[in-house]
Amino acid sequence: MPVTIKKALANPNNVQSWFYQQNIDPWGRNTSISPKIYPKANITVRKSVHEKESDILRLPSSLEKAISDSRQLLELEDDWDGEGSLGYSENTLNKAIKFLEENAKNYFRSSGIWVTTPDICPGPNGSIDLLWKLLDRELLINIPVTENGLANYYGDDLGINTIKGKLDLTEKHEWILMWLTK
Repeated sequence: MPVTIKKALANPNNVQSWFYQQNIDPWGRNTSISPKIYPKANITVRKSVHEKESDILRLPSSLEKAISDSRQLLELEDDWDGEGSLGYSENTLNKAIKFLEENAKNYFRSSGIWVTTPDICPGPNGSIDLLWKLLDRELLINIPVTENGLANYYGDDLGINTIKGKLDLTEKHEWILMWLTK
C-alpha cells in the first residue's frame, strides 16, 4: 500500500523545497528555467509489508546528531559530579529519545515543520532533561528514571505566560511542541 507524503514549498526542512532552492528537481533536472514545474506535488513512496510509516520519515540531521551525542550521558557513573548524583541508565535515555522522536515526527506530520533540536542533558537523580531555549520561549521536559513515571515539564514565554505539569509518556504530546513554536 503506498503512503503519500504531502510537501509544502514554504518549509525549509522539506526535501522538495531544498531541491527548488538548489534549482534541481527530485530527478536531478535543472529547474532554473521553470521553477514551478512541480509545485506542491505529492510524493508517493512505496513501502513493503514489513515497513512502518514511522520508518519512512527520517529525523533532521541536527536531531539525529543530538540523539547520538546524548549517548555520552551513559558514561557518567554514580557521583559523576562529586556531589552524589546518580549515573544515567540506557533505559532512561531510551525513554527520552523515544519521547523526542515520536513527538517530533507527530509534530512534523501535523505542521510540516521540524521542531528545533533540544539539548539532551543530565537531569537530577538519574533523570534526563530535554531543554529548548528559543529567542522567545523555553521548555524543559524532565524524563524520570522510574518505568511508569510521569515526565515533568515547565515552559516560559519569557514574558507573562508559563506552563507546567506532568506528561504521561505513553501518550502523544506534540501539542507541547506546538506551544513551543507559537
